[in-house]
Amino acid sequence: MSRNPKKSYLLRAIEILLIVMAISLFFLDRYTALYINNILIHFIVFYVTVTGLALIGMVFILGYKSSYAILVVLFTTLLLCFAVAFFSWGGEWKTQTVLYQHKFYPERTIELRMRGDRFSFGYKKQIVAREKILSFVDRITDVDTTEIDQSQWKRVTIRNNNLKFDDD
Repeated sequence: MSRNPKKSYLLRAIEILLIVMAISLFFLDRYTALYINNILIHFIVFYVTVTGLALIGMVFILGYKSSYAILVVLFTTLLLCFAVAFFSWGGEWKTQTVLYQHKFYPERTIELRMRGDRFSFGYKKQIVAREKILSFVDRITDVDTTEIDQSQWKRVTIRNNNLKFDDD
């Protein structure tokens, strides 16, 4: 049974496109103000990026194309990504209080966020301007609340309590 070369070429192009998109999203999350706020999507993007780079190196640079070698790379990168995620992940930033909301763009907020440190006691805090881009991607920038333009922002103080602290 012979393969359809057009279908094979299309599948290869889709695979490469997905890998390039994952690599781009990974580096945008890592080195810009974009933030992936869903830990599952963050892990998938990380895994596809690492696996894609490993497969590109294995197939195009080293020339290995066997199914066994590809399965070994898929499984090895999965274990590697789990280990890296476990030891380097500091916890997710959770919104505790929405302090301000933009008067003209309600998807823009200034929030007090906290996260629990993974291997130590206590919480880290930050006040950031958050703009929702997609359901799982935000644009996050640090903000000084003493420099807020009151004509653009209104104080709302909405307590979300995403870390589930007691309200006593």
